Parts: sequence; structure tokens; C-alpha cells
Amino acid sequence: METANRYTKEYKIKAYIKQNDNPYCFLSGETKVTMCFSDNSQTIENRLRQYFITMNRR
Repeated sequence: METANRYTKEYKIKAYIKQNDNPYCFLSGETKVTMCFSDNSQTIENRLRQYFITMNRR
């Protein structure tokens, strides 16, 4: 996916969605990325913080 810095945020979002049929499932290099939302009160910031704290303890 290619977008230049000279384009507006709105244009970049539209181009991204056009290039990726499902913006919640895409490839980042060779890694498949799937996103979803849950109904719990955890934010992504809290979940990532917990993840990295756990990784530092190993």
C-alpha cells in the first residue's frame, strides 16, 4: 500500500479502504493482522501495557 504525505487524511483513509477490501484484516509484510472489538472495558493502551509488562518479566 502506498500513500504520499502530500495527501489529506481523508484521502489516505479512502485509498487504504479501496486497496484493502477489509480494513480489519490485512497483511503487514508477511504477517496477517486481524482486528476486532470487544465489549469489555479494557482499552488497547491498557492491554498493550499489560502485554509489555509481561514480556519484560520473561
